[in-house]
Amino acid sequence: MTELSSKPWHVCLVCTERSNETVPTVGFTIDQVHIGDTVITLYDIGGGTRIRDIWRNYFADVHGLVYVVDSSDVGRFTESRMALEVVFKDPLISGKPGLM
Repeated sequence: MTELSSKPWHVCLVCTERSNETVPTVGFTIDQVHIGDTVITLYDIGGGTRIRDIWRNYFADVHGLVYVVDSSDVGRFTESRMALEVVFKDPLISGKPGLM
């Protein structure tokens, strides 16, 4: 099974960097964005089947969720929807804003 794509471009957009390269996230990366006195921590966590088990480790600490779908891979929409359903059913995500 191939990996679900998580496009790190959203981190670049928030950081005002620009990148035309879109590659699947392997593992995860943590970035911080400083806006005035506010520090925003962004977790870019891959969507592969083996790494999805760690997603829940971050649910309690996050204030929102951005879920990126690779729209060029139509054959994976069902798998992506099922993964997202698992996330939304978790009580640690309940009530937190989400963007897809």
